[in-house]
Amino acid sequence: MLFLRSFTQYIKESMDLSGKKYKVTNTDDIKGFILAGKAIFTIESQTTGVWYTYKITQAKKNKDIYFVNVLRGPDNQSSYTYLGLVSKNGDSFRFGLTKNSKYKIDAPCTVAFDYFFKNLIRGVLHPKMNFYHMGFCGRCGRALTVPESIKRGLGPWCAGKMSEEEEINNDRRRKLTQMNKDWKFDEVKDKRKRDSRIN
Repeated sequence: MLFLRSFTQYIKESMDLSGKKYKVTNTDDIKGFILAGKAIFTIESQTTGVWYTYKITQAKKNKDIYFVNVLRGPDNQSSYTYLGLVSKNGDSFRFGLTKNSKYKIDAPCTVAFDYFFKNLIRGVLHPKMNFYHMGFCGRCGRALTVPESIKRGLGPWCAGKMSEEEEINNDRRRKLTQMNKDWKFDEVKDKRKRDSRIN
């Protein structure tokens, strides 16, 4: 137990020496930040003082998959261990473990992330929980210098790019829905089934 406490204290001191931590309280900003593609952040319980640092990276091929890693060693850049993944299905997100997860569902770092993420998706940040980013853009990883960018965890170009991508995806959904209505897709599909039975 003494080793764990001193190791945890060592990591905390290393983080404080390596740079500032920026507290964010707006749930929309937090969600945008952690799902931007290259987010590193810390969540902390005000009640117990226990904290965990996570890194979430977006998959390169499937943009609906995000890999979740937890900091478990002394190097703030490379001592991350695979925890699980976040998957996107339409507008909903889900966190889960995989066969490659290094921690079980009842591990404290898993329980903490699962609780945090489920509440965040509902638009809630527990009042006794602190969220910090390290001063780097959650999308490109560059240092943030503009106060407004620091508040949301995204640089102005990346924030604009994400809004643009979201608008393009929303536009595609609207067009597909309208196309489905205009073409009466279900009727065409039913007619093809009837025709194939006849032939």
